[in-house]
Amino acid sequence: MSGAEDYIDGPMAAMPGWFSATDAWLFTGISRWQQANEFGGDLLEIGVYQGRSAVLLGHLVGDHERLVLCDLFDQPADPGSGPDSPAGYAGLTLDGFLATYRDHHSRPPIVYQCLSNRLGELETSRAFRMIHIDGSHAYNDVRCDIDLVPGLLLEGGIVILDDYRTLHTPGVSAAIWETVVNRDLRPICLTHDKMYASWGPERPGAREGIRQIVDAIPWVDTRDDTLCGHEVFIVLPKGYGEDPPVTRPRLVEAVVPPVVVDLHRRFRGRGVRKL
Repeated sequence: MSGAEDYIDGPMAAMPGWFSATDAWLFTGISRWQQANEFGGDLLEIGVYQGRSAVLLGHLVGDHERLVLCDLFDQPADPGSGPDSPAGYAGLTLDGFLATYRDHHSRPPIVYQCLSNRLGELETSRAFRMIHIDGSHAYNDVRCDIDLVPGLLLEGGIVILDDYRTLHTPGVSAAIWETVVNRDLRPICLTHDKMYASWGPERPGAREGIRQIVDAIPWVDTRDDTLCGHEVFIVLPKGYGEDPPVTRPRLVEAVVPPVVVDLHRRFRGRGVRKL
């Protein structure tokens, strides 16, 4: 699977998108753990954009597995579907994505250019060991995407949900945490951008395997927590939350009005003549 590492260390950084190196290594490690433990199955991504994560998934899919992608690309969206800005996706086309994908892979993915709510009729069996949901940010659409998971994810598979905590996508957060509280979505690991979870019971050893993957990433630390009755570990940049050293000038500037600080700097060192 050296192609995955080479892609992360090289071309991925130059591709448009918001897929982080931390998550790229987690995707790679989880897929590697699954295959090492004889857990075969297909890979699914909802929401492709220009293919930054899809190209990585192409490196992770096995010889007898499928990579299935779903995105509207240049098809018009439902006008009432949510907060996504059309300007943010201007110029995005299926042909453009496929050209990018061919730069990295000879075997093409299966692509459904449609609303994700049609996936249930297009993919009718539980065939996927990993599902990445990063499509519409509208609450109802995210609920629909999550509702697909029980029918598509193999028992013990991993579902990865993007923007579970992002400020400008509250509908995503609402849909995800509602499912954690009221249904069988079980978070395992949280990064800055994504939640890694199972639907129902985890595959034996999966949590420990994912933890080992994270521990091997040199620029992150982990913190354990319990959320909605589920034990999770949170992936943080090294040093996150530590108080920086506070020097005296910085402390002064933090509590004194700026105009006073400016006057102090201008007249500092000027003596006062005594009579």
